[in-house]
Amino acid sequence: YAGYELGGIELLPDNLHGIFLSPPWGGMDYGNEGGKAGFDPVSSITVESTCISIEGKTNKDYDDGAGRHKEENAGTIPTAVKTNGGELLSIAAKAVFETSKEEDDDGSAIAYFLPRNTSGISMGQIAVASGIKEGCFEMEQNVVNGKVKTVTAYFGRGVERLLK
Repeated sequence: YAGYELGGIELLPDNLHGIFLSPPWGGMDYGNEGGKAGFDPVSSITVESTCISIEGKTNKDYDDGAGRHKEENAGTIPTAVKTNGGELLSIAAKAVFETSKEEDDDGSAIAYFLPRNTSGISMGQIAVASGIKEGCFEMEQNVVNGKVKTVTAYFGRGVERLLK
């Protein structure tokens, strides 16, 4: 991987102005979830990831970028982590709104790409539970050939400017 940095969250910038979320919500029956109440991201979206915790073991599979393998003290233990759609918005809100170092920054926003039958009420409840207090919340229908295909929910101070 010569010329590329491999890593995780430590490679992110100190502050973010926006995040686009597009979690996996598909499947054969996603259109039937929620019935008349609509699609609820908290109960319908599950993002599974693997976190690596470091232990004091030896890992011989480290590539130093030149094809050579080095022996390092970096044994790892994978741990499965599940996050629902509401928790995902909470994480994004913390990353965008709490790390903003510029007080006069009115451009911070989160865009959340969801199915067409998403409940606006549940999205508002998720926003409040996520601590999103500033700016507005708006849902935009994405139409193709006269039919609503998806919805994008926007949160934050920069929403008004983004949608003009």
